[in-house]
Amino acid sequence: TYMHGKAIRTLEFRAIGHTVGAGFVAFVAMVIFNPFHLTNLTHTFIISFSEHAERWRDVHEWHAAFDWTNPVGTAIPFLIVYLIGWLSLVTWAVVTVWSVRRAGQLSKKQAETAQALVGPKMDLALVIVAALTVYMAIRSRRFIPIAGYAACPIIALMIQRMVSSLLILTHLRNGLAWVGNNREKVARALMLGLGGALAVLVSSWAFLWRVLFLDVPGHPAEEQPRSWLLTLLVVLAFASFPLLAWFYTRQRRGEIEPEDTSTEASFVKWAWWTAAGGLACFVLVFGLWVGWRFDLVYLDYWPADSKLTSIFMRMTASDAKPFYACKFIRDNKLSGKMFNYWTEGGFIAYGQTPDPNTGRTPLQLFMDGRAQAAYNTDTFDLWTEITAGGPAGRAIVRNARMAQRGVTVREYAQIGAWISTQLRKYDVWVVLMPNNQFDKPLVQGLIYDPDWRLVFMNNKQKLFVDVRSDKGKELYQGMFTQKLIYPDEFSANLTLGHNLLEFKDPVQKRQGLDLVKKAFELNPSPGPMLDMLLIAGSFAEFSAEVDKFCVDYATEFDKNKAELSRQDGYNHRLEAARLAMLRLERVAKAQGNAEAAKTCAERMNAYLLERNRISARKRW
Repeated sequence: TYMHGKAIRTLEFRAIGHTVGAGFVAFVAMVIFNPFHLTNLTHTFIISFSEHAERWRDVHEWHAAFDWTNPVGTAIPFLIVYLIGWLSLVTWAVVTVWSVRRAGQLSKKQAETAQALVGPKMDLALVIVAALTVYMAIRSRRFIPIAGYAACPIIALMIQRMVSSLLILTHLRNGLAWVGNNREKVARALMLGLGGALAVLVSSWAFLWRVLFLDVPGHPAEEQPRSWLLTLLVVLAFASFPLLAWFYTRQRRGEIEPEDTSTEASFVKWAWWTAAGGLACFVLVFGLWVGWRFDLVYLDYWPADSKLTSIFMRMTASDAKPFYACKFIRDNKLSGKMFNYWTEGGFIAYGQTPDPNTGRTPLQLFMDGRAQAAYNTDTFDLWTEITAGGPAGRAIVRNARMAQRGVTVREYAQIGAWISTQLRKYDVWVVLMPNNQFDKPLVQGLIYDPDWRLVFMNNKQKLFVDVRSDKGKELYQGMFTQKLIYPDEFSANLTLGHNLLEFKDPVQKRQGLDLVKKAFELNPSPGPMLDMLLIAGSFAEFSAEVDKFCVDYATEFDKNKAELSRQDGYNHRLEAARLAMLRLERVAKAQGNAEAAKTCAERMNAYLLERNRISARKRW
């Protein structure tokens, strides 16, 4: 087809039909063969607009990006990108309209030159995709990384096009050839603009950082930015770039000549050199800082773990995942149904050996991280209810908090009995929980329920089995006959020692304490220390021995602290020392030794502050 002297190729109706048919077949195949069927397409709408959307967003990672009470992650960098995105979009639209009008005043050759130098064209479809990802991130902060990947290149392209359009069209409109020193002029103009933006940012940080953030009412551990002040600073930094670039390229009688000695020319030259020097220093300092931070966080000692220390583990925080628990599950061929913490469900499934024919994992999960996609609301609510210990558990914890006391053993036993009844309804005989749940109603309830026993534990995971079930009883007994296979000697000694300490037989208790001590020698850490303090230390026959153990460890730790602080897994040793000081402080108070108690309290506080400093330093 010819139109206005140009050849235009059009598709035949048959080709259009083939294209539509291929798309329809691909869509049907995706729905049929994808295990989640239509969920992959409807998932975003379910958590955004459905009847249960608010319920799904109860989870921290699904909270709105600018919900400053959320303890998970930070949205301040996203807020800055969000503001820059709006500024870029509005400015780009204005500059585009201006460019179109100015281009009409140029010759054909000049217009072609300008178009070639401005850069790649904007793709409206990509702009829409970027806008949708930003909207998704505003609704749920888990989409912030996706918004960053999609929106930042578009924002950069907008800035590039509007700066190029302003500078190039300004030169061409005045009849200047795009050769020779004009390239240098534009480069210097851009340098001056970047210097101005950098000056705004550095000045803001130097003089306003103390007032830039506010405490969140009711959440003293969280902070929020002063939105109006942050917006003003971003606008100033953003505006300084094109304004200073334009100021440099402004022309009086065509241009400022190099030999011009006027005050204005001298100021521009001084400003350019200052901007160039400042940017060079910033790049150098920032590069050195990034290298130092990378070495500190990813190459230096890793305080969170003594073995899982690779760069991948540190970047993804995967050292907290149940590697050893999954190996225990595989080696002992556990199968059936389990109750697990939902964010670890995917890892637990991945850590098992699936059936080669069906792909089914032997130990089926109760919940996993695909909660909104693979499970309905009732399942999620049931999981939440069991984790909280049910209505009675909620009431017990609430009453204890109001009375400013701890939950009693009898109350935990009541919670455990209710949880046991619920789990047996769904044939669950295995429960695996991470250490951030050790002090929660579920784990504490199972600890004080005689029907549930620990068969695997380390510093990061506890695995319970229902000994009223045949599989649970066999597994529990296999621990004492050494039939169970443990991933390492530490978890084997700690688990068996923990269980023997709970027996009434003095000989078995002694064996248990010795095994817990041996586990501590293999890995000085909170797990075995807590067993010695909470279980062994509660028996009169072991009390003095536990006290001496705490004194010896605290003395040795303090003596070798400088060397230990540069080793992997230091946080475990530090927390164990703090727990030892806690025991010794109570002993000193019981003996009426106020000075010793004060010394122990001061050391505990020092260890706690050090742990917090390490946590802040060993992360980006």
